[in-house]
Amino acid sequence: MRRNDADGGPRAKAVKRKGEEGNGAVPFILEAFGLQKSFLNPDGSPLPILKDASIQVEVGRTVAVMGSSGSGKTTLLHILAGIESPDGGEIRSSVEHPGLVFQHHYLMPEFTAWENVAMAARLAGKERRAAREIAEEYLRAVGLLERRKHLPTELSGGELARAGLARALAAESGLILADEPTGSLDEETSEQVTEVLFRTVRDRGAALVVVTHDPKVAARADRLFRLEHGRLIPETERAG
Repeated sequence: MRRNDADGGPRAKAVKRKGEEGNGAVPFILEAFGLQKSFLNPDGSPLPILKDASIQVEVGRTVAVMGSSGSGKTTLLHILAGIESPDGGEIRSSVEHPGLVFQHHYLMPEFTAWENVAMAARLAGKERRAAREIAEEYLRAVGLLERRKHLPTELSGGELARAGLARALAAESGLILADEPTGSLDEETSEQVTEVLFRTVRDRGAALVVVTHDPKVAARADRLFRLEHGRLIPETERAG
C-alpha cells in the first residue's frame, strides 16, 4: 500500500519516523516497510522477488542499491516510484511525483530533446517559458545543449541516456529514483552523468535512490544497500 503525505517540490516536506513525531525524529522523504513482490514461473508457481524489503531515505541523502542481475533492483525501484504495486508492505513518501531515470530513455519520438525535457518541467507546474529555460539548463548540464533541437532518432544511445537524465532533473522533484543511469554509457560519459546527477541532487537538497551495477556510482552515495534474497541489507553509511 502506498501513501503520499505531501506534494514534493524541490525541497519536499519530510516524513517522520513512525511513532516519533515531534520527538526530534530523523526526517525521511521516503520509507518502505516489509515490501513483498512475486511473479509467476511458467508452470504457475510463485517466484518471490522481494521478501520483507525495507528502506528509509532521509531528506537530502543519497542511497545506492546494488545486487546481482535478476535480484529485483528494477522491481524495487518501480514499486518505490508507484509504477508497480507490491503484494505486501507499506510505502510512505512526501513526494507525489519523483523524478525518474529509466534504463531505457522513453523519450517521445515526435518531440525534440528540448521539448521532451521541457515537458517534464511543464508537468511539474512550470510555465511554458520557465520550462524551456529549465530544459536548456539541464541539457547544458548533461552536455546536450547543441543537440537540443534533434529528435530522439537523431541521437546516439549515450545521448538518449543523457536526455533522459535531463528530463528527470527538469521536474525538480525532492526525490530522484534512478535505474542504472550509466548502464548504456561509455566510461567518460558515465563519469559526466554521475557527476551531474549527484551534484544536482546535492545542490537542490534533494534525495536520490539509485540502483546500479557500477561500483563507482555506488561509491558516491551516502548509504549502500545490497539486495540479496529479496531483502535489503545495509552495507555502508557515510556521515552526513
